[in-house]
Amino acid sequence: MSSDTSTFKAIIVGGGPVGLITAHCLAKAGIDYEILEKRPDSGLNTGTSSALWPQTVRVFDQLDILDAVYKIQYPTKHKVNLCGDGTILNENDFYAEAGAAFGHPAMFLHRQEMVDMLQQHLPGASPDSQFDLPGFPKKQRLHFNKQVTAIDLTAEPSPRQEVTVTCSDGTSYTGSIVIGADGVYSTVRRLMNAKLGLPLTGPKSNTEPMKTTYLGLFGSCSPLTIPKSAESSESSTPSAPDPNMKPNPEAVETEEGDPMPVDTFFETHGPNFALQLGLHHQRTFFGIYHRIPSQPSTGSLMPRRDPYTEEEQSSLADKYANMHVSPWHTFSDVWKARIWDHMANLEEGVASTWSSSDHRIVLLGDSVHKHTPIAGLGFNAGVQSAVVLTNLLHSALKTPTSPSQKHTVSIDLKQLFTQYQKQRKPPATREADLSKLYTRVVSWDNPLWKLADRYILPKVNGDILLFKLIVSKIMKDGEVLTFVEEKSFKEGTVRWRVPRVVLTPSLPSQDSK
Repeated sequence: MSSDTSTFKAIIVGGGPVGLITAHCLAKAGIDYEILEKRPDSGLNTGTSSALWPQTVRVFDQLDILDAVYKIQYPTKHKVNLCGDGTILNENDFYAEAGAAFGHPAMFLHRQEMVDMLQQHLPGASPDSQFDLPGFPKKQRLHFNKQVTAIDLTAEPSPRQEVTVTCSDGTSYTGSIVIGADGVYSTVRRLMNAKLGLPLTGPKSNTEPMKTTYLGLFGSCSPLTIPKSAESSESSTPSAPDPNMKPNPEAVETEEGDPMPVDTFFETHGPNFALQLGLHHQRTFFGIYHRIPSQPSTGSLMPRRDPYTEEEQSSLADKYANMHVSPWHTFSDVWKARIWDHMANLEEGVASTWSSSDHRIVLLGDSVHKHTPIAGLGFNAGVQSAVVLTNLLHSALKTPTSPSQKHTVSIDLKQLFTQYQKQRKPPATREADLSKLYTRVVSWDNPLWKLADRYILPKVNGDILLFKLIVSKIMKDGEVLTFVEEKSFKEGTVRWRVPRVVLTPSLPSQDSK
């Protein structure tokens, strides 16, 4: 199916981080957009922190939001792996290693702060937006309280044919394509599958491709302090800092007088669980990854989508209350100091069908590739999908460099969507599989993984080995926008597969002489 491109516009369903990044990329390409978010406002009480790897930092540089990112980032350099009894398995500089390898640092952002920043810097998001969308009138493009109920083609035949998205409040929005960035339980994916006649269940189903084996409890708490002495802890497990822990020059002096390693990420490994704790100046992030006992190892989709109750959350927290999340703290210390918490199913998987050109629908982010969040790869994979899709659209549309110019070509959506899936599905699948494997290794899913994680990997500096052999290649191969310069390009000991984007000024045409 082809499309006239003189008024090409994308309807993005989903106003989370990946949906907003997609709008930023399209704006850079000179493509109009509308965002439909089902929540009543921008408050996203799901998730705590998001990891930004160096390849994503490159894209943020191109989107002119890198300075804003640095203002809200939570710098992280060190990683400490430990057992539930407080025994340290391994200490390493995993995050500092990533920064040294690629120039740009690895960093963490609070999800809500990132969403706020992306909205504030989004070109053309509203009539009073700080940043205009060149070539397009000022209007409201970011809409809340928009629960999508239908997606239908307009009656006008190709190439002028468009697609209309209808919401539960009776409003409708018309554009050239619909981009489903609405999460793992994607409405857009469900509606697309129904149009394609895909079965609701079974091996050929694309309706619910994600499997659930783990449950997550995430949150944030006020900055933690270290007890002044081991006697101050009621726990019988180790509470004093390991004497071999590396000194941290960026530590904060607490009221008790003991320094906190505020740029350190702690990860507790144990049978059928893993705990994470990120210590920072202003905020501490925590997470529980709990293996659901009734679920088979390969998992199945958990149908529950309603919020878990406070009682259910507290019950899971109590289960791990005495497990150490740092050499000085058990999870009960974190839970007592919590500011916010949320429990959710942790789905894993990659959909088989990513688009329908006949219906002008394409999917990206968690709606089509869902990662276990323990490895921090999911958001970065969503950014990669947004970048690749935008690059293909920009190339096909031959987006003009001047707002006064018009698009002059017809776009073959079937070919474009096919190329998009061909380019993105293999790496997204590899990264989802890596996240899945890492989750099972650190949660000792079987005796072999426990043996490897508890006794072998610490001796060979497993995290750094994983980075050098696998993770660095994911970062190295990261895509960037092909049509936007990198103002703050950096490169470390590893060379990027995609070199720095430098645009050559076009020569004046004969007509302009």
